[in-house]
Amino acid sequence: MGLKPNQVRVIGIMSTLYIPVSDFALHPVVGVTNVRPVWRPQLGEVKRILESISGDLLHPNRNSQTWFALRGNEQVLVPYFELHHERVWGATAMILAELLAVLGTAPIDPWDM
Repeated sequence: MGLKPNQVRVIGIMSTLYIPVSDFALHPVVGVTNVRPVWRPQLGEVKRILESISGDLLHPNRNSQTWFALRGNEQVLVPYFELHHERVWGATAMILAELLAVLGTAPIDPWDM
């Protein structure tokens, strides 16, 4: 991502999240920096970087749900955040929801507001 480790102060570790599709465990870490990073994403891994503030995530028009088709005829209701004309869902939405709850700016489930 281009973020220099010596510029970041780690302030917390979030819950580990298992991703069944990839069979990976995600270990989110929260950090702060005094300098705005110059992002350098790995093109094969990162499609787009979305910068946002927590207030964007709390706006009632930013959290919604949609039906997502699984294999066969099965569907599940999937929560997401609408940010910069993108639907942020799945593991990323789960991490953001937990971050809001830890910061005390939202209930545990922002879609239950």
